[in-house]
Amino acid sequence: MPSPAASAAINGRNSFGAFMKLFRISNSPTVVTNSLVGAAVATAVAPGSFENTTQVAIVTAGVVMIYIAGMAINDYFDQVVDGHERPTRPIPAGQISPMTALICGIVLLVAGMAACAWVSLDVLPWVMLLASAVLAYNMLHLAKFVGPLLMGVCRALIPVIAAIALSPIQTPAWNILVFFALPLGLAGASISLVARNEMSTSHASPSTQSARTMIATALMGLAALAPLGAIATRTVEPMSFFMTLTYVISLALVGISIFRGLVLLSHPYAAFKGVMRWIAALSLMDAASLCILNQPVLAYASIGCFILAILLQRRVAGS
Repeated sequence: MPSPAASAAINGRNSFGAFMKLFRISNSPTVVTNSLVGAAVATAVAPGSFENTTQVAIVTAGVVMIYIAGMAINDYFDQVVDGHERPTRPIPAGQISPMTALICGIVLLVAGMAACAWVSLDVLPWVMLLASAVLAYNMLHLAKFVGPLLMGVCRALIPVIAAIALSPIQTPAWNILVFFALPLGLAGASISLVARNEMSTSHASPSTQSARTMIATALMGLAALAPLGAIATRTVEPMSFFMTLTYVISLALVGISIFRGLVLLSHPYAAFKGVMRWIAALSLMDAASLCILNQPVLAYASIGCFILAILLQRRVAGS
């Protein structure tokens, strides 16, 4: 007779829930808000021209597919490590075969690239760069410095792709985009850095883990405030009172999320929950950025995505 664990794995094999775990679907709302920031930057070239919501949806779906493809491919490459570190993940738990995860990852990666290119062929080189960064991260993410750097590149490219694809002239306002893409890259790198504290096989000393957490926290704080440079350099117009109030609320929620994540990171068996809280905070950072870009509807949608990410994380682990 199979053991209870084996029976559970057989019953859950290739189930909907198993694939949601494989894709880390709870993190996908943060990718949506990253794309919305790029869409908002696209309107800066020709204000008032941002009307095709279908194209926004297609590009956003495309980058989400690329993201979840990366998660599936990551589990394929990490199946041995996960067998020791995270035995409940779909592949080591026997819920999804390694080959199934790899095929799903490749199919979704190609589909995501095709979706973005369908909206604009001009974005194809950037989508190919993102796909290359995703594959490189999955193969090199355990490297001390290269892993966080590649994760940062992946996050920074999402608003870049959306801005290029959705811009009326396929040339975004780079002087504006840089203030929002680079901070996202910085935040992505800091999350990847602190996520290393989850792994017991890293053999890092407590002092090293503390230093890693301090550096990551400083980078997250810098990433949250950096978009204000767009206003400081008069690249964009100052926010209205209403947008300023929303910005302050969003930034306060970012601070609370970072602090809450730090509390969880201090407990070895809850470190993954702290990482997930930081990932969800990316949507709040995007909400603050959208306030600076004078997009109230998108800003509140991003706050909603943060709430959705938190709710999904209760059912599907994002780290």
